[in-house]
Amino acid sequence: MGNVIHQTEQKNPLGQIANNVKKSGSSKISDEGSKRFNEVGEVLITENIIAEKLETDENVINAILGRHAQIEERRRVLQVFLSSTFTDTKIERDSLIQNVFPYIREFCTKRGFEFLFVDMRWGVRDESTADHLTTELCAKQIEKCRERSCGIHFISLLDQKYGYRPPPRLILETDFNEILTYVSDEVEKNLLLSVYKLDQNRVPHVYELQPRQVILDMNLKLIEESSSSSSWDVIFDRIVSSLRKAVFKSNLSDSKKRVFFQSVTEDEIRRGFLDQQNSSSSSSNNNNNNN
Repeated sequence: MGNVIHQTEQKNPLGQIANNVKKSGSSKISDEGSKRFNEVGEVLITENIIAEKLETDENVINAILGRHAQIEERRRVLQVFLSSTFTDTKIERDSLIQNVFPYIREFCTKRGFEFLFVDMRWGVRDESTADHLTTELCAKQIEKCRERSCGIHFISLLDQKYGYRPPPRLILETDFNEILTYVSDEVEKNLLLSVYKLDQNRVPHVYELQPRQVILDMNLKLIEESSSSSSWDVIFDRIVSSLRKAVFKSNLSDSKKRVFFQSVTEDEIRRGFLDQQNSSSSSSNNNNNNN
């Protein structure tokens, strides 16, 4: 059996590489090795190449097997987090899932990669929303995609809406006390103290936003006095309004203040793209300084 099984035409950009492989003189190919096509040059080869000279020639290996040839098997995964506001990008999301992702999955499978995507329309359950875990669940999934994916891990679809802006579930005790000093209305202060409870089991101590049903049960009077058809909307609007007014006046840092105003979608973009970009820039600057 020859070193290269088949070469489609002499004009093939891998033609010279194939000749170099032949000249190297010590390539054994297993008869039982699984075969596949490499799209660049359409050269039919086997995966079980055990020639020592080829193993030392990184350019030849990468040209034949593709740029990801050196990725360890457990990392041969492309896992992507799909971020957007839900209601105004439904058509785009559905089109990606129905028309684009199947093609990408097939493309990856033929090259020995697994393609996965995360769409939080299916990942955020009612009980998670009731416990105010939406932001944290999205953050964990973005980090998981970043860790598992050997390539791109984040896609953002932006349209007209800014997105859902929930109050933070956890607030440091020191920050919460700082916020309370800027709440002049006693009714609003009592509301915040009723919906946020101090958790001294955490280090450092934090105030934790109580589950939705607990909050509703504690504020029946406020709900009864409202004309709104949604009980939770009444409480939600009062909570975020009280917090944001006080936070805006407080001495908290800009980065801490942002948490009280940003949408889940903005948080996803920061975690999935901007934070990584800043981290890469810092790493690059450090390397330049070291050099």
